[in-house]
Amino acid sequence: MKSDVHPDHDHLVHVLRDWFHTPFNEMGYRAEKRRWGTYWNIGQVYIQEIPPAQVNPFLADVREYYGDGPVCINVDSAEVDAALGPLLCASGCSPDAADIFLAHVGPVPHRPTPDGVTVEPATESNLLELSETRLKAFANSEVPISQVELRNEVSQRRAEFRGSGQGLLARLHGEPAGIIWWYEDPQDIWLLFLGVRLPFRRLGVGRLLLCTRLDDAYARGCRSVMLNVRTDNADAIRLYNRLGFRDEISWRWRYCLGS
Repeated sequence: MKSDVHPDHDHLVHVLRDWFHTPFNEMGYRAEKRRWGTYWNIGQVYIQEIPPAQVNPFLADVREYYGDGPVCINVDSAEVDAALGPLLCASGCSPDAADIFLAHVGPVPHRPTPDGVTVEPATESNLLELSETRLKAFANSEVPISQVELRNEVSQRRAEFRGSGQGLLARLHGEPAGIIWWYEDPQDIWLLFLGVRLPFRRLGVGRLLLCTRLDDAYARGCRSVMLNVRTDNADAIRLYNRLGFRDEISWRWRYCLGS
């Protein structure tokens, strides 16, 4: 086995795909398997294979199911995308982005704790701070978050607490600085997002959060830790590669069907 390939690579390909075709009802995410794929109640459709001649009937079915709102169509394989991507675009979809899914292989790197940084589990008591930290980190801005957006974020994280959602909040001298959030089952973990607020970047906060999660996962016997990252986010990919996320489990192409 090559050092950059996970020992269970072939099995993880199926584990990853199953995650997107299985409902997480306890977290409020419902999925329905239909003729051409799995339709989620959050405007996400996951397809694995559609005959080219069936693209227009598929899109008509999507519109019948979701109405006029925007829908994100996810294609699971390069081979399927090569055939369907141009047809989806010709039928009114626009390419959005591509994700690469990486599995961690090898030992957990050394993770020195930056001065003044502490890490705590996500709980109901820090959920508001955790939610605001995530929104600011992903907005790349310290502009105050609207109360509506913050309320929605808190509601989503709280719902995920009822299922397999868990997280860590990092503070620098008491100030919320970064967050990592994941879903887990008994064997595998999917790191959903990692974010650090602008004033606290390049201080080792993200590395600390990621390595802490890896250490904890392997200490309890997890088989794999996986994450996804946009293929155009070269800086993030380089960071993840350095920390041992090197095995490419899957790629996913996304297309938007607008209103």
